[in-house]
Amino acid sequence: MSEQIDNAIAREYEAGFVTDIEADTFEPGLNDDIIRRISAMKDEPEWMLE
Repeated sequence: MSEQIDNAIAREYEAGFVTDIEADTFEPGLNDDIIRRISAMKDEPEWMLE
């Protein structure tokens, strides 16, 4: 049974449907720079960073 599952997972998706999702990546952890970048992406007001 496990071999059947492994084979099914390894196969190329036959229907050809693909969803491109835009994603932003950040380095691990939080710091002031990351918080400011996220805030800018969300168009948050400056007072929220105080």
